Amino acid sequence: MTDATPRVAESCPPLFYDRGVGREAEAIRSAIRNALDDRARSESLSRLHRELCEDLWKACQEASHPNWDGHGGLPVDYDTYRQAQAFISTLPPSIPTPDIVPEPDGEIALEWSAGRNWTFSVSVGRTGRLSYAALLGARKAYGSERSICGFPHAIAKALGAITRRVEAER
Repeated sequence: MTDATPRVAESCPPLFYDRGVGREAEAIRSAIRNALDDRARSESLSRLHRELCEDLWKACQEASHPNWDGHGGLPVDYDTYRQAQAFISTLPPSIPTPDIVPEPDGEIALEWSAGRNWTFSVSVGRTGRLSYAALLGARKAYGSERSICGFPHAIAKALGAITRRVEAER
């Protein structure tokens, strides 16, 4: 990753499972990037998604080299960055804004807090694995899901509970 902030299409949403090589693959990638840039400039891409993509880029820059945290933290690699983009692109625009933080194991976490005993964290790994932990009042939830086909139900349920809690606090 470089120090410059990428064009919107390079940062959000991602090109899923792009493994193409050659001139034809690059031409397709270029056409998709141009279309995504047009989409990002439109009102259809929510403010939340743009802000989260910018926050993701900053977090990845912060953790782009070995030992970034002074305690042996692994760098966030490009595959993890892309998987985090994919997850961000699935988030509904009506949710509270999470904090995006790099983790020492090279993953990216999205964290929500809604007061005492109300927290939710989703860690995105380089393979698309989503590990989550939630403290929802007196309830606890945790686990691991794959993000290949849609938004995982367990994560949606915990995110809904946090969103309702934040709205009730207002």
